[in-house]
Amino acid sequence: MYDDPRPLDRPLVVIGGFFNPFVPPSFLTGHFRRMAGSNVDIVSVSLGLSGSMSECRGRVLDAVERAYPSDDPHWTVAVDVVGASLGGLVARYAAAPSDNPAHPRRLKIVRLFSVSSPQQGSTLASAIGFTRFHRDLRPRSEFMRALAAQDAGAGYEVYPYVLLRDGIVGARYTAPLGRKS
Repeated sequence: MYDDPRPLDRPLVVIGGFFNPFVPPSFLTGHFRRMAGSNVDIVSVSLGLSGSMSECRGRVLDAVERAYPSDDPHWTVAVDVVGASLGGLVARYAAAPSDNPAHPRRLKIVRLFSVSSPQQGSTLASAIGFTRFHRDLRPRSEFMRALAAQDAGAGYEVYPYVLLRDGIVGARYTAPLGRKS
């Protein structure tokens, strides 16, 4: 792919995980730029040490809006997304209808590629869950059930990838309900 770079069909949003120093979004962005050419449109979003799923959603929507303003009050421009770990789940959440009428905008995903994302929850969250944020990441949590209920009308393609023997997310949780990794 590096020898024959191809332009992208639309902007690419790369969303990192929750405090993941091993695969930061900037690392992935550099690889995608080399594969797609230097003029490619890529937005890199770090979730860092976000304190809530709403804060994560806001970071993604703000970054896309800054890079590619949209006149539509309900949708961003159409994008493809690569989400590493928590980034894949946050992409789905940013694409779901907003529960905050003051901020109705949604991420308009065409294709979502998630890598070891807790799409149905996280094994580690089942064990810790100190904060609401962590408890939302538990399998079958209220947050996970509400997000799964939005999937039927999502309208975008999901390509979930898994890292086998993943003790943090758990391989069985890396695809949205009803999908296989």
